[in-house]
Amino acid sequence: MSCPMDFTAYPFDHQVCYFRMESYQFTSKQVSYKWHNPIIERASNIQLGQFDFDFYSVQQQNTSHSTGSFPLVMVEVVLKRRISYHLMNTFLPSGLFVCVSWLTFLVPPDQIPGRMVLTITTLLTLVSMFAAVKQESPKVSYAKAVDQWMIMCVVFVFLVLLEFTVVIRMYELGRRAAAKGASNVSSPHPNPDVEPANTPATPTRPSSTTTTASRQSTAVPSVDEPSRRNPLKQQRVWEDGKETHALETF
Repeated sequence: MSCPMDFTAYPFDHQVCYFRMESYQFTSKQVSYKWHNPIIERASNIQLGQFDFDFYSVQQQNTSHSTGSFPLVMVEVVLKRRISYHLMNTFLPSGLFVCVSWLTFLVPPDQIPGRMVLTITTLLTLVSMFAAVKQESPKVSYAKAVDQWMIMCVVFVFLVLLEFTVVIRMYELGRRAAAKGASNVSSPHPNPDVEPANTPATPTRPSSTTTTASRQSTAVPSVDEPSRRNPLKQQRVWEDGKETHALETF
């Protein structure tokens, strides 16, 4: 007995298999098959770990082949897969991991190590879980429902990682712009060697030596001034390397 199955909706699939009983030698003109009691009784001790199943009788009088028409009766076996195993081992853990990756949105952007470690760990865990599910599921060439679920979980966590990368980049650009604005406010003229043309010249304060020299130069006329108005005679006397001034009045 063979049963072709479609696992597109795995693990939410229902499979219908047929147990065929057909005459091999005698045609329908020679013999006919039919159920004496169409209700099939099932023993209570027959159980399957992953399926709930039922039997139904299907009566068909004839089936045609190239050699003639032959009698046929069938038993329909309906298999309904139990999802409790995959719910507890696949769907619930993977959904929780995606929710944990979403919790990184509540972490401040400057906490880069914590957010990156949590997101990448969640992503690697989902990839490992996906590989384990692939080992347990039927080997078919098309995508099953559980494969689509795991792929979307991985995509959601990857989008969280992508969003955090964009946030870090924008945060860094904003920090640089703020630092540049603060430096421009603190130093309005970036080149200190070049003085702006419109800046008025600030008068410099004369040094003490210059002030003293100017006072001495102005003091000399005050001494010589009376010598022009009055008959005064100025005599310089050098004693021991020192210059002294003597004023004589005639």
